[in-house]
Amino acid sequence: MEALQIIAQNLYQEDLYNIPGRVVVVLPGAWEKVSESDRTVLVKMIHAVRINFASVTVIERTSLAAGDLAALSPEKVLVFGVPVTPSPALYQLSTLDNIPLIAADKLENLDDAKKKTLWGALKQMFAL
Repeated sequence: MEALQIIAQNLYQEDLYNIPGRVVVVLPGAWEKVSESDRTVLVKMIHAVRINFASVTVIERTSLAAGDLAALSPEKVLVFGVPVTPSPALYQLSTLDNIPLIAADKLENLDDAKKKTLWGALKQMFAL
């Protein structure tokens, strides 16, 4: 047993990195149709939680249910303006099929008060 521990300790000399799981953003329309200002808001939110937007998966759905996420196997989900079944409280961290989820209004409907509430939920979700 001791020999196996020595081998295991010396086998991998590379640094190990903690790669964050996939974040999925659900929008009611195509990303290409989102206004430039709304894109900027979303990208800034993602960067504020210390995630590169290039690593985020953006999908289009008219509604969202627990089974819809199984194929994507996300670690976290952000929903903007899409009805979710069962319906979670808006701007609060909840779960859907054991996946952390925050549901909010459409990006174009986010005023300063809603953004502030959303930021509080994001800080909780991403442990900031």
